[in-house]
Amino acid sequence: MGHREPTVIAAMVKENLHGIGLLGPMKAEAIREALGRDLLDQVEDAIRIGRLPTAVDQRIIRAIFQHAGAEGVAKVIDHTIRTHLDKPLFRPMLLGVTHVYGLEPKPALAILCKGFNLVHRDNGTLSFVDRPGELGLELTGAEPSTVADRSYMLAYAGAFQTALRVAAPSGRVTVADIDPDRGFARFACQI
Repeated sequence: MGHREPTVIAAMVKENLHGIGLLGPMKAEAIREALGRDLLDQVEDAIRIGRLPTAVDQRIIRAIFQHAGAEGVAKVIDHTIRTHLDKPLFRPMLLGVTHVYGLEPKPALAILCKGFNLVHRDNGTLSFVDRPGELGLELTGAEPSTVADRSYMLAYAGAFQTALRVAAPSGRVTVADIDPDRGFARFACQI
């Protein structure tokens, strides 16, 4: 069995692209220009329930980072995750976990790992870590190029933080450690 290209559900990539409008017309235009017509068409033509290569999503996030910095990435990712928490992919999981546990941060982080594995394919596994003195998320077995991409790891941390804030409004998630050679990233969570 050969290696498969990592993919992201197209709906999330499309929403990331749509979210650049939140950065203002000048930045949005600069980002679109940097991405090029071929990539824009590829994303816009994709079926929402289909999949796009992770590399396409990475290019979008890198362009946002280049033209709007970490704050721009955080703004777009926050928009994307908030939008999708009310959509069919995530809403049932969110309702299920809140029905069983209420709005508690640790179960929310645990269910976040399941959501990650629906969104991302063939690009590692996200696990919840709850040890004395350490609360976080660990990505293992990811493509080295994914983990080595600083802007993409910031996007992951931002997505995880937005999801955590459903249960812990002041929750914070940061990139704590990366090892591209092992396809490993650790995200520290504060609740």
